[in-house]
Amino acid sequence: MSETPGSILTARVVSIRYRLIGSMCVILVVLLAAGILYAISLSNLSQVIETLEKGISQAVTLTPEQQAAVLAESEAARRAMWEIPLAWGLALVIATLSTTLITLRSIAQPAQRLTEAARSLSRGNLEERVEIEWVDEFGRIATAFNQMADQLQSSYAELEQQIAERTLELEQHSAQLEMTAQIARQAAAIQDVERLLPQTVHLISDRFSFYHVGIFLVDETREYAVLRAASSEGGQRMLAQQHRLKVGEEGIVGYVTAQGQPRISLDVGTEAVSFDNPHLPRTRSQVVLPLRARGEIIGALDIQSGEAEAFTPDDVTVLQTLADQVALAIDNARLLQQAQESLEAERRAYGELRREAWAELLRTQPNLGQRYDPQGILPVGPQWDEEATTAVLKGKTALNQDKPFPALATPIKIQDQIIGVLDAHKPAEAGGWTAEEIALLETLADQLAVALEGARLHQDAQRRAEREHLISEVTTRVRETLDMDTVLQTAVREMRQALGLHDVMITLETTNGHSQDTAQPPDQQNRSE
Repeated sequence: MSETPGSILTARVVSIRYRLIGSMCVILVVLLAAGILYAISLSNLSQVIETLEKGISQAVTLTPEQQAAVLAESEAARRAMWEIPLAWGLALVIATLSTTLITLRSIAQPAQRLTEAARSLSRGNLEERVEIEWVDEFGRIATAFNQMADQLQSSYAELEQQIAERTLELEQHSAQLEMTAQIARQAAAIQDVERLLPQTVHLISDRFSFYHVGIFLVDETREYAVLRAASSEGGQRMLAQQHRLKVGEEGIVGYVTAQGQPRISLDVGTEAVSFDNPHLPRTRSQVVLPLRARGEIIGALDIQSGEAEAFTPDDVTVLQTLADQVALAIDNARLLQQAQESLEAERRAYGELRREAWAELLRTQPNLGQRYDPQGILPVGPQWDEEATTAVLKGKTALNQDKPFPALATPIKIQDQIIGVLDAHKPAEAGGWTAEEIALLETLADQLAVALEGARLHQDAQRRAEREHLISEVTTRVRETLDMDTVLQTAVREMRQALGLHDVMITLETTNGHSQDTAQPPDQQNRSE
């Protein structure tokens, strides 16, 4: 495995450090050895001179003047012997220090240049390089430094390129998510499925610049995926032909609606497929995404592009989010439509019940109404004024301003059912009916209709309560005894009295159709006897 420039640089610095320490140690050892040798030599020389002086002082053949001269020479020799080694030692020290300073300077200058280059590089100047002027360790360090700087500059350039590419991808992804949110909001605002589907495919095709966008919905039998909307001209022809694919068997749409997994088809490389749909000749890439609602596959979103490799896994993630939002909008529109249909059915059923109830009420209480004139409140007769009949027949307000007492009749309606008429006459001196008065009476008629319907419902509730009370009371009386005859007699008696019947009979039969027991009220029994 090859060494990196950083490791080479570190190794070179450590090597120089150790060499410098070694040189200093050698110089110190040499100085110490020289000092020891000089000290030993001087000690031996001093002993020799002392011995010589003693011999001279003890000699009797020399005159005193001669002895003094010899001692003076020996003293001079002693001084010379001390001064010469000291001079040489001092010269050696000076030479050693000079050599050391020169060595340190030869190391410090390259090291300083390398340090300055390293600081410049650390501040972001990736163009910084060291000029190679040495052939020693510093030359190798400079070479390693330059290699490291080249590698850093190359890595930084690659990193900048990667950051730029990633930033572009994030911007594209953010734009796709924003477009997805906009499409989802617009789709959610459409509550009619027949309008929702075509508008959605056109929105997706326009915002993402796709060649073709189609929506398939699974039919009620879950056997076929039927094309319900398309954005391209070829897709419109397919719609006209009622294009459909069998779930789990035909094409990518059939696979996706059966498996519930998105699938991509490309027209490049090893994944190349053949797009032979004559209605969509420009298709070169296709992605089909499942439409899920409440855990069920309700269809598929088919997206096709004229580019060979148009869809990436990231694109599929974004488009699947869009497909989920579209499926939610479709499901909500369907639920709203079902709720509206149910409400309409309930409204029709309630209208039928209301009409039957009013018909029954008017049948049992004919000529139900009140009249108020100067004589007071009177019952309404069977004969109606002409304008009242006209208002009921036409279902709108009728006027007759030519009568001595100007007449106005407006129908009383509950939704689309006319249950009566409000007929009013003004005094002759008050003049004809004004628009404001007509509007006021029509509003009063509407409010009266609401009040009458509330009264009818209240009466129905009272009747139901009375009926429930009657049933409960008869049942309680019947259950007071466990004797069969007593139960039957109590039942017929209570029902006749409670319902005001002429007679009532309960008969129990055997399997051969003959009467086994018959119960009649006691007074009925007396009459039969």
